[in-house]
Parts: sequence; C-alpha cells; structure tokens
Amino acid sequence: MELYTIPIANADQDDAFILYRPLIGLAFIGNRSMVKVAQSLAQDPSLPVREDIGAFLEQVGFFTPDPPVPMPPPAGAFNPQSLALLLTNQCQLRCIYCYAAAGEFPTQHLPLEAGFAAIDYVYESLKRSGFPRFSISLHGGGEPTFVWKTLKALVEYAKQKSIPCDFNLTSNGIWSKQQTEWIMKNISAVGISMDGSPSTQDAQRPIVSGNGSSRLVMRTLRQMDESGFSYGLRLTAVPPFDRLIDDIRYLCENTLCQEMQVEAAFNTRRGEENEPNMEEGLAFLKAFFAAQREAERYGRRLRCAGSDVNKITTIACSSPFNTLVVTPQSNIVACFEIVNDRHPLAGMGTIGRINEGRVQIDEEARARLWQKIEARRASCRECFCYWSCAGDCLIRWFTPQPNSHLHHGVRCELNRVLLREMLMKQVAAGQGVWKRTTH
Repeated sequence: MELYTIPIANADQDDAFILYRPLIGLAFIGNRSMVKVAQSLAQDPSLPVREDIGAFLEQVGFFTPDPPVPMPPPAGAFNPQSLALLLTNQCQLRCIYCYAAAGEFPTQHLPLEAGFAAIDYVYESLKRSGFPRFSISLHGGGEPTFVWKTLKALVEYAKQKSIPCDFNLTSNGIWSKQQTEWIMKNISAVGISMDGSPSTQDAQRPIVSGNGSSRLVMRTLRQMDESGFSYGLRLTAVPPFDRLIDDIRYLCENTLCQEMQVEAAFNTRRGEENEPNMEEGLAFLKAFFAAQREAERYGRRLRCAGSDVNKITTIACSSPFNTLVVTPQSNIVACFEIVNDRHPLAGMGTIGRINEGRVQIDEEARARLWQKIEARRASCRECFCYWSCAGDCLIRWFTPQPNSHLHHGVRCELNRVLLREMLMKQVAAGQGVWKRTTH
C-alpha cells in the first residue's frame, strides 16, 4: 500500500498533514497521530485500530488495495506509436521568450520526402503493433502553417493510409479565413499559442514588423467560435505575472475556449531557457492559482504542467519513448524543443536521422538516453510527485554536464508545492476527502 504524508504549513495547527495514496486516488487531512496509524496500516492492514479511526478509514476507502502500477514503455527496439513533425524554423512572430528563436536563422523546412518517410515508418510500426489509430502532431521550432503547401501535402498523404489518422496542430493562429476553414475540416485538435489580452499578446508576441498580433489571432478565434469548432489555448506568462488573471478573464469573456493551459517562461531572451529561482516560481504559482479560480468562475478549465491530480504516469512525456519527432533538418530527436543542431542537448537528444527517404534510428543513442531517464526517475522514488511528475520533462533537467539528470533543483520543489496545493484544493472541495474520479 503506497502512502505519502505531506506536511502542511498551517498557522492554526502545526501538525497537519495530507495523507495521499496516489495509486488509488485518495487524499485527506490528518494530524501526526493519524499519520502514525495510517503508516502502520499501510504496512499491515490487519493491525488493530481504534474503532472510530477504523470506521473513518473504511469509509474513505483507505483499505482499498493498490491497483497494478502503470508500466513504463518497454525497452528495446524503437516502435513509435505517434509522430511529431517539426515543419520549419521560420515564423511570422518574434515572441520575446521563443526557445527556438524562430525566424532568426537560415531557413530550414522539412523536406516532403522526409515527412513521407516518417509517416510510412510510424504507419508500419502501428500495423505491427495492431494500433487502431494514427496520431500526427504538426509542431515546430517555427510556425507549421508557414509552410502551408507542405503541411497540406503531409496531411493528404497520411489520410491515404489504412489506419485512421488524428492530426494535432500547434500554431500561432495567424491564418487566412480560407486556411481556417481547411484546418477546421481536416485537423482533429488545434492548440493556439496566445498569451491573453491585446496588451499582453502584442507585447510578448509581436509580428516580425514589430506590430501587434492580437487582432490577427482574435479574428481566427472568432471564426472558429462562430463555427462551433473546439480548440485549446496555450498561454506563456513571464515575470512579474501580475497580468495573468486579467489575461484569463479577457479570454473567458472574448472567446468560447473551454480548455486553457499556462506555463511560465523565466527567460526574456529568445533562444534561451532559464531555471527559475524560488521567488519567481512561487510568484507564478500564486498567479496561476488566482487565474485558475477566475477561469472556474466562467466555467472554464485552466491548468499548467503538474496541476492535474488525476494524472498517474511513469513517464513525464511520451516523446523519448514512443513518438518519432522529426526536425526541419530531418534529425530524429527525443524532445520537440531540440529543434536544431545548435541546441545544447542536441548531442545526447538526437537519436536518428532520415537520409534519402530512409528512417535511421541510432539505438545506442536511444539506450544511453533511456538509461539516464530511468536513473532520473529512480532518484525521485521517495518524492510524493513520483506518479504525477514522473521525473519531469527531460529538457528541464538535462544539461551537457555529467550527471545533470540526477540534479533536483528549484523546479522539483515548485512541482511539490503545486501538487500539494492542488490536493488541498481538491480535499476542500470534497469536504475533507478527495477521491479520484477519472484516470
């Protein structure tokens, strides 16, 4: 029986704890005495216990056995189940925090031949595995619709396969009306990167000329809303984070979007990634909780990475395990943020290449990366985020330095703060007890 006890800082009570059983989806509040009882029962449920405590624990489902733990992806040869195509390094925007510095380097577009080869490779893998559906993400270190003819050709090619295909598009949303119509007819899921109110959007995501982009994106969102097309919005917040609640309110009042995600960028220099300090990280979480409450007031859902208490997983991201990620240079990488050879992690994160229409996987490179990911996750075993964070995104903890995968820094502590607060919120909503309703 897996049990974590999480201390709560409480001005009225200094021995309050969350008793958390992640595998069955249960959390409730108890004092130090309850912790001792629960820990003993977790080791041996047959131990005698005071009648009222036993009745309470029985009522909340504490004695429910743990289900079989989720299994990690199998080691061995690469048999991808999905495909992510990074189509270009070019973009109409010059977002102040762009990790890829899109548009600043010599033009690189994914060759059609390489895209077709990637589709064929994953399709054959799915046939061998008996998977019923094919998922293709159109993404990039640039704007995928920038190479419109290539995008359409790849979609049409994949549609000819015998396995039904779902297409996911991540975009800046700067489309013509005709493009929007085509996307609504041909793309299964659309995520628009858009940061909120016109003042925020125009300051953080200007077009290449320096003018604001808000008007152009809102035109696209209105067209999708009028057609009843469902989409998601992905916001990026930068310090000092005080505008986030207003940005969420603006989106709730001016769009029909039901699902929004916000992540913090602690860098304001293009092409860089910076780890937050604790003060910045806590400021973001404070802004996120306030903005999440504001979204709920409008009946909308706002989340960030790590905020879903219903999530139980053995991997932080599927990309290193079962997704074929292809860059505009035709490299095969373990993360969609490794967009070119200049990325600091390109050496260890590149696991193959497409040459002359043939997908070539470097199984030794995959095995080395796999070993580091496994070692990272093993080092997290005592953390109560073990089944939700699952070691965190590799791009956030990997550096070219030796043993960087074993470093646990500010992000780890922020992940714990986030999960603790989300559990507290769910316990309060459940009048003292949280039970998972979905998986």
